[in-house]
Amino acid sequence: MAQCGGLTFYVFAIANHSQLGEILGMSAVLESKSKVSLNEVALNCEVRITALLGPACERLRELGFCEQMQLRKLSNGRNLICTLCGSKMAISRELASHVFVAPAH
Repeated sequence: MAQCGGLTFYVFAIANHSQLGEILGMSAVLESKSKVSLNEVALNCEVRITALLGPACERLRELGFCEQMQLRKLSNGRNLICTLCGSKMAISRELASHVFVAPAH
């Protein structure tokens, strides 16, 4: 169970033994912080955008990132690749630092 912004999220995971530690660790990060950037999220986690903060907000919205949208982080290299509305998007780590997320419902 994770709480964020006064809301309670129940996290259910289906994973093999090697993935379980990573999933539990990510739940702890999401629980312990009120604002988690997209850079901090583990791979293949489903999250919901809670806020876009900083000077890049307008550019992020032009790309399709907006509050309440769900996304999944697929890659964690120089650029982050994620799925958003059925499309794969690549954004820089700098832009991803302005995207704050919570566990998806």
